Amino acid sequence: MVAKPLFTPDSLRELIALGEGQFLELKGTWSYAGGAPQALGKDAVRAMVAEYVAAFANADGGTLVIGVEDDGTATGHGRPADEIEHLISVPGRRLRSPLSCDHQILELDDEQVLVIEVGLAPQAVMVDGNGFPYRTGDQVIKESEERINALKQAYRDTGFEQRLANATPDDVDASLLPPAASNPVWMAQRGLVVPRHGTPAVSNAAVLLAGCPPIVRWHPSQSVRVFRVEGVEVQRGERRNVTQVERLELPIAELIPAAYEVLLGQIRRSERRRRPGASRGAASVALRSPSVDQRRMSRLMCVDMSASITPVLLARSAYERRCGHECAAGRSLPGLARTGRRPHVGCAAICGEEPLRDR
Repeated sequence: MVAKPLFTPDSLRELIALGEGQFLELKGTWSYAGGAPQALGKDAVRAMVAEYVAAFANADGGTLVIGVEDDGTATGHGRPADEIEHLISVPGRRLRSPLSCDHQILELDDEQVLVIEVGLAPQAVMVDGNGFPYRTGDQVIKESEERINALKQAYRDTGFEQRLANATPDDVDASLLPPAASNPVWMAQRGLVVPRHGTPAVSNAAVLLAGCPPIVRWHPSQSVRVFRVEGVEVQRGERRNVTQVERLELPIAELIPAAYEVLLGQIRRSERRRRPGASRGAASVALRSPSVDQRRMSRLMCVDMSASITPVLLARSAYERRCGHECAAGRSLPGLARTGRRPHVGCAAICGEEPLRDR
């Protein structure tokens, strides 16, 4: 597994406060059967890690937090360093096919906890000698290899966004959608709601696009992380020169323009139009996409600041000249002028309006 800065203590507390569910499992490593807490055995904890990592990988991915009880109390993993090394190697040693997961050890309420971030596996994953676990809700059940692979194929055919969310229309922020969204037919045509008797069902697409906060309750990877690199190439180890600037957790309708503003704020004005090769800084945006492979990070590295940012600025100018729609998507993007021409790409994608002809 790869050590990464996945959470701050505050962001991890926020996630834990949402409670266990499809994407989160909290596991303590202490037994209280005899009154005084006793550390669980090594084999029991390793088997637990193998089971829950495989269960998340066989379903939609998820986050396993070791050292936190079911009620959200941090009690610590209570393991020496060599045992932690064994735990983080479990997905690569005890699973078939082996998995590589990101992990982080951090202090939470004066206790050390281990966080393991599990991605969606393309095929069914087996625990050696213990079959195929599968995550459903806040439970782990056993399924056959054939059944899990069939579910994965169905997932690839339909996609996460088209599945129904555990939400109601009240969980969607209508102010982030165009006025036409007040029409249930318009929403249904775009796959945002599914009409049914009583309250319409809401798709994952609707809550990812315009869900009410906290947005991580709809998907834990609904975020953009902005990094700054000091220099022109990434250094690791003692020479590490990468720092996380900000983590944005917003609905998609607000997420992209907010990330743009944060990224732009990391670039000194004097560097924005320097000649290619003249830059001495770098920046990175990591977009955690909830589609297909929900845990895969699509990363844009702007190694040459001027060469990478100038096209963004030019594109923004083009948007300002072309945008003519008074929609929520257009208003959320910074600095857009209303020239009565046609919508920019982002507006067309979010509000669904057809481009207007140039006058």
